[in-house]
Amino acid sequence: MTYSLPKHTAFDQHHWADWVELLCLADPDGEMSASRVIQQAGQRNKDLGEAQEVDDLDDVSDAELDKAELGDKWRERVDEWFGHLHFRAKHFGDSYPFEVKGGPSLLKKRAELTERHKLYVALLMASNLGYFNAYQSDLTASFELLCLEVFRSWLPERAQVHLFGSNKLNEGIFSGHLLAKIGKLAEHLNEHIHPDISEDSFAPEDAGDNGLDLAAWIPVGDSSPGTVIFFGQCACTTEWVRKQDSSAYEAWSSVITLASRPLNVVFIPFCLRSASGSWHSPQDQHRHVLMDRSRVMHFLEDKVKDLLGLPAFKAVDECLANG
Repeated sequence: MTYSLPKHTAFDQHHWADWVELLCLADPDGEMSASRVIQQAGQRNKDLGEAQEVDDLDDVSDAELDKAELGDKWRERVDEWFGHLHFRAKHFGDSYPFEVKGGPSLLKKRAELTERHKLYVALLMASNLGYFNAYQSDLTASFELLCLEVFRSWLPERAQVHLFGSNKLNEGIFSGHLLAKIGKLAEHLNEHIHPDISEDSFAPEDAGDNGLDLAAWIPVGDSSPGTVIFFGQCACTTEWVRKQDSSAYEAWSSVITLASRPLNVVFIPFCLRSASGSWHSPQDQHRHVLMDRSRVMHFLEDKVKDLLGLPAFKAVDECLANG
């Protein structure tokens, strides 16, 4: 499979690092050098900055390409992507399906991919849905199930953890029309639907989630309001920045009474880190707990074997087999 150039800005290095990983997975030899990345991206020299153009990049060898005048900015960008990959190799350790070598200037797929490696690839694919049209619904539905397991790993054993969204894999307690689901949620939380919310508030066919994908709470042993609540939003696109508040207290307090403020948790499959390991664009986060690729991998460390039946892992196997 070929992966066209992403449309992200040069600033979003974590997305470009993903792209290099995908190129590596698709390569017959399972490796991708910095010079080959330049070859792949050469057609967009002008778009990415002030780099000088090189004619007929596809016919230039690695050695010749090293001598070509590509411009300092172009080389700097590729070095930054590989610097980010070097961080990932160190950070994810044995769970990282690649090795970074050569200074680093070479990304190489491991000879054998373990279950943990395939979890990483599943998250990588979910972060780049535009390349995987045939698997999009499997990847997004599976991602919500992975996030559900993160909640279960994170929260105490007595916690109730449920899918609330209109997920095709949802076989839990929340189903049917949105108002019915909201009513059931309010009941479990010892709360009530606001009186101005009625059937007329939602379309008759609305079986959606009103921006809430996951709901969890810790029973407190009585029927009084004030339950310990966790709300979750799962987003596989860069729209997560805009959507993150849809599961927040401010959005839901006008739908159901909330005597206690839910902790809003936003799940994304991206590795939202800089090469130093700090958050990329921390100003985008709106007072919630963010679970990115790093944290999802951490909380699912011992659970992968029980998740292999999810459709995302079949998609991973097929993509790895087909290159």
